[in-house]
Amino acid sequence: MVGRLQRREFFAFCVRVDKTFNRKGIATMKRRSFLNLAGATAVGLGFPMMARAQQAKRFDGITLRTNGYGGESTRVFREFVIKPLREETGLNVEIQDGSASGAMTQVLASPNNPPFDFVMGDSPNLPALIKAGLLAPVTVEQIPNIAKIRPSAREFGEFGVPYLTNAVVLTYNEKHVQTPLKSYKDLARPDLRDSIGMLSPENTGGILTLLGLAAAYGATLDNMTPVFDALRAMKGNIASATSSSVSLVQQLEQEEVVAGPIFDGRVNNMRAKGLPMRKVIPDEGIFALYNTLSPLKTSKHLDAVYAYINRVLTDEVLTELMKAYRYAPVTDVPISADVAQEITINAETVNLLKPVDWTKVASMQGALIEQFKKALQ
Repeated sequence: MVGRLQRREFFAFCVRVDKTFNRKGIATMKRRSFLNLAGATAVGLGFPMMARAQQAKRFDGITLRTNGYGGESTRVFREFVIKPLREETGLNVEIQDGSASGAMTQVLASPNNPPFDFVMGDSPNLPALIKAGLLAPVTVEQIPNIAKIRPSAREFGEFGVPYLTNAVVLTYNEKHVQTPLKSYKDLARPDLRDSIGMLSPENTGGILTLLGLAAAYGATLDNMTPVFDALRAMKGNIASATSSSVSLVQQLEQEEVVAGPIFDGRVNNMRAKGLPMRKVIPDEGIFALYNTLSPLKTSKHLDAVYAYINRVLTDEVLTELMKAYRYAPVTDVPISADVAQEITINAETVNLLKPVDWTKVASMQGALIEQFKKALQ
């Protein structure tokens, strides 16, 4: 009985018993002595156990491992997802920053013992993981906040949970580039010699860049030759080709390069720092993808993974991610006016969004990486 009573209720009970004993002459023990003895008994028998039960948290002792993109992305996840989850549930989450494609390579190379419990990726990464049977399907029963996602955003059905969408745009430093960029073809302009930074197709931003170049030069996924011919022709302009968005941002901030295609959120973040970077939706249209979180079915702590993803889909976290990058949300979370005006994909521009066959793109990624490297040799 002691273990089920709250402390105050227990001592009130003891007082009632003491009075009853004294009234009936059953006990001769003084009231204070009796309460001291009862209290000691309660502490000895029940209350430490009850205190431990009250202090125990759902995911105490559990550590999840995932990949990350670095920069503002990792900051937001650590501050607004990992920290509150640790305080509320005891869950610990470790992030290994790097490219999404690099993380997928690690998972595919060790399918039975991958280094992660869940992976952060995006549209191009999911087909290979789905084909390999590595992802755990997710439903609204497991992750209630999935119900808030617009159905069109769940492009792979029960696999992968989208949380934001972002696009590749053109950017340039207005201090160094006098003539605005309007098209992917402008990357070949003579005034931009040794000035362009670019993401390689090892990064999904690099894949979107190739799709933009394909639209500019009349190529298709069935015939990408015009794209690589164009890259060979403009390679004197390309000072850097990296698989890391963070590295490209650093090069732009340090003015090692002054223009190029990059994710819209990275441009927004540089502008927020006061850098004179201009963001341009190319004439060829908007090529974009969904950012996703995908549980790996090999994880021993899927319930904890589901709790993490559910937290990401809260209005608070999505708002912070939008504030950091100005990426478009996948839910109807309220958007402040200052953020809304900087989001690339909105009611006015959604008609510029180009469809992408991600399953086909994923099957071609290895070849695209190889051809890209050869074109820039």
